[in-house]
Amino acid sequence: MNKFLVANDDGINALGIQSLIKRLSLYGEVYVCAPSDQRSCMSQSMTLRKPISVEPVEIDGTVASFSCSGTPADCIKFGIQWTKDHNIDIDYVFSGVNHGANGGTDIRYSGTMGAAMEGAMSGIRSVAMSVFSHEATEFEFILDMIPEILEISKELPKDVVLNVNSPNLPKWKIKGVKMVSSGPRSFLDRFIISSPSNPENGESIYPDRKAEYKYEGKLMDFSGTDEEIDLGAIAGGYATITPIKVDATDYESLIKINKLNEKNAICLFMNYQEKLIDRIKNSNEIIDRTKRLAKCADILNLKIIYSKHFAGDLGDIPDELSKLFSKGKKVDTVNFDLFDIDGFYQDLIPRAGSKIVISGLEAHVSLLQTALGFIKRGFEVIVLSDCSSSRSEEDFKVAMDFLSKAGCMIMTYEAFIYSIIGTTNHENIEELLKIINAEYDKEPSDDIIAKEDSDENIFEIKQKNMEYKEDEYIKHIEGRDEEFVNISRKKDNTYGYMPEPAERIIPDSFEE
Repeated sequence: MNKFLVANDDGINALGIQSLIKRLSLYGEVYVCAPSDQRSCMSQSMTLRKPISVEPVEIDGTVASFSCSGTPADCIKFGIQWTKDHNIDIDYVFSGVNHGANGGTDIRYSGTMGAAMEGAMSGIRSVAMSVFSHEATEFEFILDMIPEILEISKELPKDVVLNVNSPNLPKWKIKGVKMVSSGPRSFLDRFIISSPSNPENGESIYPDRKAEYKYEGKLMDFSGTDEEIDLGAIAGGYATITPIKVDATDYESLIKINKLNEKNAICLFMNYQEKLIDRIKNSNEIIDRTKRLAKCADILNLKIIYSKHFAGDLGDIPDELSKLFSKGKKVDTVNFDLFDIDGFYQDLIPRAGSKIVISGLEAHVSLLQTALGFIKRGFEVIVLSDCSSSRSEEDFKVAMDFLSKAGCMIMTYEAFIYSIIGTTNHENIEELLKIINAEYDKEPSDDIIAKEDSDENIFEIKQKNMEYKEDEYIKHIEGRDEEFVNISRKKDNTYGYMPEPAERIIPDSFEE
């Protein structure tokens, strides 16, 4: 049997909550903790600096009921505490039925919504219910929606509040139910002076002394407006259901912010020294890609740090790389972990949380230990595998696997650059593509030619490589765009079901 905790912001004696209690008692046990008086526009505020008084009251249809001097959120907090202390597990929090709609951005102020949000924050499925009139008398339609509301709520995460609104109309005049998004503001706000004087023309006067002002909100008329938002649909004669998440994070904007922050990425080039270069396989390819990475980093104004190791005679950094690193900060070291150098963290790293992009030689020694040092200090670390190497192929493979499991993101330099620019509309796209694609404009090496059919000439091999890389690039860009599309859920514009009468305690399928 369901167990319901009920609150509101109109006070425990309001007609709306009394009607809700009576109807919910048909579907389970009802527990009530509601404000003793009117507490509208309290949002989710709490009483902190003074005690609240709670008094048991008798209400037909309830197992236990309390009148509380606090806010709607206080009521839910107390109700949850009381039921837990009595080994009662609440299945649903219901807030309402409110006298007056809670649509648009006004849900931010609503005490009705504040109580429901408090329930959702406590891990309980929660519903806010309102009728679009401060003199509401027509509750039958919205109460008949309860079986469907319970079914919908079961299919959603517990941190989602169902905000349900209905016109103040007889049941037979309501057109149906729409699942819609939240709309704009519903009130035109103004403070009117109430003391020391209030002109007959109603205009505010701002005296030079202390004065009293009274809030006066004029309800906007949404008749004839977009019926795919809550306020427009209600004005058009529909009841509405809008899911509201406790988590108010705008994830699409968060992605954009992170993209902006990626421009502050730091590129760390480690120990590209002559004798290490001579000892690794495919050194020409690795150095060539490292040069491209450095050129792209310069175009994108990414900060560059590069290290030179003095343990043993490893030689100098080749001139072709030194010139590309010249705008960066050089670190001379005899340590494998750069964090063992006094002042490295304080002087070179702006703040924890930055993105660190590391490449270098020997990957299983200095690169590995320094990358782990960044992870321990809360940095996001990217290791560019195609610009890094070790003398031993096994050492390199094990190092990349270990770093991946430790939390590093393993990427190629090209994938990293594309992740930074994010779009083909980037202001530097032509320069960057010229650098990146130059790799595929080169004549194929003998090794590549040997792997191709002998009937293919060099031009055909080159063309095949270019077409393959273009396909991979398009897939990469399209994949990024798809991420943004998936962040924003498509609105479900379907509607049309009519709630069954109250006697239908066990609902049929909700699908229409």
